[in-house]
Amino acid sequence: MRKKTVIALLLVFAIILTGMLVACNDECTEHVDADGNLVCDNCEADMNLDNGGNDDGNNGGNGGNGTPSGKAVHTITVKSMAGKPIKTTAFIMSAADDSIVGYIATDETTGSGSKEFNVGNYYIEIGSLPDGYVAEAKYYFQKSVSGAYVADVVLSTEVVSGTHKNYSLGDVMKDFTVNTVGGGTFKLSEALKEYDGVLLNFFYTTCSPCISEFPYLNEAAGMYKDDIAVICVDTNGDTFSQVESFYNNTSGYFDGPLSNLQMGIHDIGLFSAFATGGYPTSVMIDRYGVICLIEVGGLPYLYPFTAMFDYFSADDYTQKLFESVEELTPKQKPAELGYVQPANSVVAPIMNGANMSADVVYYPENEAADADNYWPFYVGEKDGEACMVSTNNKTINQRDDNYNTVAAMHVNVALQAGQALSLDYYCSTERGGDYFYVLVDGELIYTISGEGTEWEKCYPFVATRDDTYKISFVYNKDTDTDSGDDCVYLKDLDIVNASAIDKETYIPRNAVSNPTEYNDGYQNYAEVVFNAEDGYYHVGTENGPLLLANLMNYIVDDNSADKTSLYLYTYENGIEVNGVEKYDRFVNFCSYASNSEIGGYCTVNEELKTYLVALNTLYKGGVMDESANGWLRFCRYYDAYGTTNELEDPIAGLSPFSAYKAVANETLGEEVYPNSVTYKTIIMPRGKLFSFTSAEGGVYRILSTGTAEVDGWIFDEETFYTKEALLTADHVERLTDTNCDGEYTQIEYGSANVCMNYYFEPGKEYFIDIAYYDTTQTGTINFKIERLGDTYTQFRYASPTPFTYYINPETGEEVFDLIAGGVTPVYNADDGYYYVGDSKLYVDITLPIITGFLSDSIQSAVEKGAFNFTRMADFADDGTMTYIPTIDSQGNPIVDTEIIDGQEVKTARILRVKDAEDNDTEIKDYTAKMQEYIDTKMIVSDGVYGSHDTLAAGCIAVDKDMAVMLQYLVDNHSFRGVPNSWTKLCYYFEYLGPETASEEA
Repeated sequence: MRKKTVIALLLVFAIILTGMLVACNDECTEHVDADGNLVCDNCEADMNLDNGGNDDGNNGGNGGNGTPSGKAVHTITVKSMAGKPIKTTAFIMSAADDSIVGYIATDETTGSGSKEFNVGNYYIEIGSLPDGYVAEAKYYFQKSVSGAYVADVVLSTEVVSGTHKNYSLGDVMKDFTVNTVGGGTFKLSEALKEYDGVLLNFFYTTCSPCISEFPYLNEAAGMYKDDIAVICVDTNGDTFSQVESFYNNTSGYFDGPLSNLQMGIHDIGLFSAFATGGYPTSVMIDRYGVICLIEVGGLPYLYPFTAMFDYFSADDYTQKLFESVEELTPKQKPAELGYVQPANSVVAPIMNGANMSADVVYYPENEAADADNYWPFYVGEKDGEACMVSTNNKTINQRDDNYNTVAAMHVNVALQAGQALSLDYYCSTERGGDYFYVLVDGELIYTISGEGTEWEKCYPFVATRDDTYKISFVYNKDTDTDSGDDCVYLKDLDIVNASAIDKETYIPRNAVSNPTEYNDGYQNYAEVVFNAEDGYYHVGTENGPLLLANLMNYIVDDNSADKTSLYLYTYENGIEVNGVEKYDRFVNFCSYASNSEIGGYCTVNEELKTYLVALNTLYKGGVMDESANGWLRFCRYYDAYGTTNELEDPIAGLSPFSAYKAVANETLGEEVYPNSVTYKTIIMPRGKLFSFTSAEGGVYRILSTGTAEVDGWIFDEETFYTKEALLTADHVERLTDTNCDGEYTQIEYGSANVCMNYYFEPGKEYFIDIAYYDTTQTGTINFKIERLGDTYTQFRYASPTPFTYYINPETGEEVFDLIAGGVTPVYNADDGYYYVGDSKLYVDITLPIITGFLSDSIQSAVEKGAFNFTRMADFADDGTMTYIPTIDSQGNPIVDTEIIDGQEVKTARILRVKDAEDNDTEIKDYTAKMQEYIDTKMIVSDGVYGSHDTLAAGCIAVDKDMAVMLQYLVDNHSFRGVPNSWTKLCYYFEYLGPETASEEA
């Protein structure tokens, strides 16, 4: 229901003791009257004594002067309606003369504070409060059962104006205003007069998770259009026209226009105040202006939004703070929704293969702690085949509860040593997001993920001893993306001889087995051998299976209630080797293990072995094995079946010692990309490494090819561990003859591919890291490395970074003043030009402006009138002008009109500005002057490959007048008043080579 006024908060105040109590009978009850006096409900006696009253001595009086005697503890608790503790100072005031008797400070943890005062007639005034919290003029104490005096203060709230700050849950949101698509304005305080709440959503137009949630957010906004206001704010540097295009669905991301919510742009400060760092972020602001939920990440489902809107628009709404939207979307038990696994008599005919005993029993999860959360398998069909289907799929389980879900089915199977299980499966899931697991006796043995196209057979387990094993089939589905049918299909579980396995299969084995009777060691240890060639330990022989350390998962032999991993143990306790702390080194291996192809496991080299030996002594959980081989209890390996190849290194490319070997092209310009890396899952820190060493040294170009956006970094071994790259790909080179045929192609900022030029010292090992910009992107990236020469001069972009906020280098705090980023130009009074180092700065005239605030070249912008600064305008691709107002210091548009071609056109004028001499002057029409520069000063190629004139063809060296014109242009079409932002249109020459001095530009 739409609110017409803000609902007033009804505060309940405690009882005040304002004087000495008279004697009452046992039936008397106390209350506070309108004047704050304590009176008896039954006898209607005034229980406060004035200064002339008498006291009978029963209440500790002091001779009848009317002043109570004795001391008591007085406690004050100050909280918000949601129970958030408030740190403040509460002043204790004398009711007799309003003087300050003392004060009590409350803390931010409990909101409480206590002091001992004489019992007397007092009231409380609340001191300073965080912005937006409102206190009453007076509060009173209530006498507790124990004889102490307490006051519970619940504060009301209201939205107030002011600058953004660092927000957290429970804070009152400062008022803000957004100019919205369609010419409207959204103001928080005005919205809260009409709506029960406001959802503030931060996004940007190319954010994939943002795009994925917008259809659901839009649908929910329409469903609750009378109750909840939705304002989506782009704070990531997109232009208003880009946001407008996004809103109008010109890219076809949505089913239709986003008509049920409002959208606009705002400065980054509003987003930064929440310190989340991630897009999208949804902030739920309740009817009292309080931030009650901050959700980071996409919500590509309807249910989270409807659950939020339901709660915050309820007529009986009670303020509450939520750490996550999951608190508003409780799970429902599968059985409550009618999903129960069929009887074994139904399942067994589908699951049993020809050699499987008819006595085996298939059963769902029946552990009491887990049964309510696990989805069963049910009988279905796939491609005409009867099979068991996981019920936690998008077809069966329609709930959008934003939870990962798990389906499970178990069976106990008797196997002899050398026998294998075979299973037919059809996996139709999101690769790298959804996983089908086979567990044996609770240990993960086999994993499948991805979207298949047909039924396949796998061999998930081979027995090494005669025994009965518990086999568990588990499908874990995440909520990020649905692929295929979003489920797995199973049939024909059978027993075969291991020799019959006909496809490449790897079965995990623990490196120790059979604990001794007294649990002080093992009867069996794998024999391990160090291979000096690859630097790893192997099992059996130098070329046997790789030995892998379990660093991130639970320690296998630890069956205690307080299970941990080696990573968590060292995180809490550290790790010493020969008295030297080694945690910083050990955690590198944990990083490799977290990104490993075998989750949580890392290949063991000499360094890692020393840490495992130390941990075997330090860690006292599990089997107490102090033998020389005791460290092997943390390890496993994989036996290979159906192939002669051992398992490949699961951390290949993740470390300097496991880096792939990169090769360079022999011929400059050939379209061959011999280096290739495939990403199947998210790798954090990003990317895989390629080792590269040049015997002769020189300047090399690394160039990738692909369609998805790619990032790149160059390290040596030292900088890899400090994470301070020698070079980060920033797509800075203006022109490059990629085919070496004299035809130049622009390498743009924001290009999909990496183009990095770097000088490699002779004989030194470097590491090249190429990865997708989007960490969730999967696929293969190919790149080439080609030598440009002993030295190279590149014509590079002066300011490749986006506009950003200044960070105080001493405090690390953001100062909310925009800076252009990139170089700082230096003016040379001798020749009248701006320089970076030894190179002049040049403005690109003929190619489209890289920074994105204009889609045209400077030449085209001149023709469209963009250098007529007497009116503020933006120019669409078709050359038409769109009105963008000048904003005054209060955020209001300065609007003017004039007659152009017989039409009244809204304009906005900058009346006076600073010129190059720092004098006040009127903005001018610089169209003719700019055209004169183009006609007389633009550089023409001399036709010599690699020469300065060829590289800078179509550019003009920047003098003082040119800098003024460019600054006006950037002010007109981007952030206004940012010093040196004109450099975002410029390039300069950068020398690469062994010498420190650059060439003269």
